[in-house]
Amino acid sequence: MRKGQFIFLLVLVTISIFCTTQTVQSLEPDKALVEREQYFNTLEEKYVSSMRKLLAESGYANSGITMTSIIEENGAREYRVLLHHDRFERMSELEKTELVSRLEEVSFAEEKCTFYHEFL
Repeated sequence: MRKGQFIFLLVLVTISIFCTTQTVQSLEPDKALVEREQYFNTLEEKYVSSMRKLLAESGYANSGITMTSIIEENGAREYRVLLHHDRFERMSELEKTELVSRLEEVSFAEEKCTFYHEFL
């Protein structure tokens, strides 16, 4: 093998190793992002638990709660909370409004979050 071919082969191997290393590093999850998601998962679990307690105290034990979130680029989160219970269908709009205002008093530790409550 000539010296020029050897150098060319060495450069190709070096580039391949570098690209492989960079690809593996980019596939590793960002530690700060993982910690932030764990933080929000904990907050969300506490929020749903508090809502279940309030609904039970209001006479709506065994209510279903479905919470979905949309995460904006700036980190703000928007939550849509769907509430399920047979008795909700028989509630007047005034009763629903009063219940939603009590649910909106349930605290959430992050200020950049918006909540929308709906009855199904």
